[in-house]
Amino acid sequence: MSLSKWLKTETVQTRSPTIAGLPDLAKAQSMTEALLTQVANDSVEENIFNSEIF
Repeated sequence: MSLSKWLKTETVQTRSPTIAGLPDLAKAQSMTEALLTQVANDSVEENIFNSEIF
């Protein structure tokens, strides 16, 4: 299978945000939006959990 075909047909596992107030991936209008939201949510969660507040 070619890479372009795999990228177009395979699904990407995503997860719901663990912090209230972050965008929900289920409301994304496209796969690209869902992936970008996932990366942004991961970054926010990582920064919050790695801060000295917690």
